[in-house]
Amino acid sequence: MTAKVSFDHQHDVLYVKRAGSKIAQSDTAANDSGLILDFDSAGGVVGVRMLFASCIELSDWNAHPNRSAIPEDLLGAVDEWFSNPAQ
Repeated sequence: MTAKVSFDHQHDVLYVKRAGSKIAQSDTAANDSGLILDFDSAGGVVGVRMLFASCIELSDWNAHPNRSAIPEDLLGAVDEWFSNPAQ
């Protein structure tokens, strides 16, 4: 699946959403109020929002306790953004 990635420079928020998906509900991830997971009607994670994304170091993201909650296609898109955050 394809993930759409956008970054709001003004508000410092990274948005990653599975293309074509519909968000039914959102919730903050456990232990991190700056990571918001978006769910479809079946309860699957279809999006990720990261507040203050430019303040997160790559090493901190790689060790983040909620990485395992993010599906691989979305995780790959987030990882790619962290590899080149100037997008």
